[in-house]
Amino acid sequence: MKGNAEQTKAKILAAATQEFSAYGFAGARVDNIAANAGCNKQLIYAYFDSKQGLFDAVAETHIQAVLEAVPIDAYHLPEYAAQLFDYNRAHPGLIRLVEWFNLEGINSPRAMALITRSMQEKVAAVRAAQAAGAIHSSLPAEEVLTLVLAISNAWDVGVHNWGGELDQGAARLHRQSIIESVRRLVE
Repeated sequence: MKGNAEQTKAKILAAATQEFSAYGFAGARVDNIAANAGCNKQLIYAYFDSKQGLFDAVAETHIQAVLEAVPIDAYHLPEYAAQLFDYNRAHPGLIRLVEWFNLEGINSPRAMALITRSMQEKVAAVRAAQAAGAIHSSLPAEEVLTLVLAISNAWDVGVHNWGGELDQGAARLHRQSIIESVRRLVE
């Protein structure tokens, strides 16, 4: 019985990810999520309490997944940035989810706590690499991290402005540009 509940929760989270990614928090409909998950709407409320609770669970799930899949390596920031690019290409809904999160100013204390803790750990790692002389220290660690993250996400955010998904050749070129840009930033 417990396995069935976990499978249902996973289906709900997958359907909610699609709905929130496509329409944002305000535009997402719990009825659509339930229909796409193949469950009763009341089950969503039983598992997640509210639409906000469901969004928080979606955000936490994806934040935790990217943190586990792409841990920072401050001594190899060009490769770290490229791995983030690869992850985002493999999970296109994540970028849209983040864009909606920022655009709508969604109040999600649990997600923000994860993000804040992650950013503090990453800044500390960059600062340690700077202290060891592995990367330059002409910019504060917070600035270096912000720029590395922006460079790694630039093509994923900008691809919508360029008319669609990247083909493999363009993706390889962009990945190499990310590596070279971050390398120049941290040398």
